[in-house]
Amino acid sequence: MNKLTLAAMRLPLAAQRILAKDPSAECRTALSASPYTDPSVLRTLTRDRIPGVRRFAYLRTDDVEALTAELTRPRAGIATPYAARNPLSPKELLVRALASPNEQTALGAYVNPATPEDERRKITPERATEIAAVGGSNHDRVVRAHELVTNNSWMLERAATWDGNVRRALAGLPQATAEHLDLITAAGRAGSMAVRRHPLRHAGLKNRPVDAWGTLELSMLGGPALDLLVMNRDDFDVAAARAIINRRNECEAEPHVIGRIVNRFGPEALEHDTVPAMVLWSGTRFDAASWVAPVMGFLTFNMPTEWASLRPAIASLDSDVNAWEMFLQLIDESWQGTAREAADAAFNLLR
Repeated sequence: MNKLTLAAMRLPLAAQRILAKDPSAECRTALSASPYTDPSVLRTLTRDRIPGVRRFAYLRTDDVEALTAELTRPRAGIATPYAARNPLSPKELLVRALASPNEQTALGAYVNPATPEDERRKITPERATEIAAVGGSNHDRVVRAHELVTNNSWMLERAATWDGNVRRALAGLPQATAEHLDLITAAGRAGSMAVRRHPLRHAGLKNRPVDAWGTLELSMLGGPALDLLVMNRDDFDVAAARAIINRRNECEAEPHVIGRIVNRFGPEALEHDTVPAMVLWSGTRFDAASWVAPVMGFLTFNMPTEWASLRPAIASLDSDVNAWEMFLQLIDESWQGTAREAADAAFNLLR
């Protein structure tokens, strides 16, 4: 039974508090990455002795003292870029982070809406390339560029001056005008697909204006700008999110869109009637999306089966601290039965 999968689920506070003290650093890390983890538990995790555990907790914690301590370190650590992405971090430290020699810390501040815009506007094309270009896959670079421009849509004012990766991301903004798209196209081939699938150019929208389409209908069409546009609609729901997630071939969702959906609706948005959506994606697309939604790094291909098994146990255990402690001890000891049977056994042992 995979305790990491359990830590990524929607759990009662009692269970979260127990898992926050679990001997396994990997389990505590999965809990810190989960979008469901309570702020009080995140405060505990930001003080974990393992930096790898602390890093994801910094993304959502309301512990300003911990964020301040991380951003005032003499040298950036593994968790510092995550503290720079938290909107509750002190503004003066976010401004300082923009100039950090650690590119990922600087990127964290540039994608943070709390960093003063007038300071973010000082970014140069060279600096944008430097902080968004990382090793690994093209998807890793794409997701960073998309997050950069999503928080800095004013970069469209100089649409042609950025590198191809950033121009591709700019073409994926709903705010892009026809003039912006023309400038991006004239500057090179980068972003041609995003331009074609922009709401202003999308072939599927020629006969009906965007406003005449239902949210679920638009979710099925595909295109990074269109996805961001539809995600901002008031009636965007899990059904529409899954329509985006389950598109295939050249209509597959970009990693930043996938990550945003998971952060908003939880990993359950990746479940499917037959197989989880992530089975059908390339590993690089899935890994890149975890930069936006770290919990994705702790999901398995058989997640729907595991979650279907775990949910009855979670409902049964509810907020009983003693039962949760016994349950977790049992599944740590190579329990061979179902999760619900482990929960029943925990209650029996406590009688």
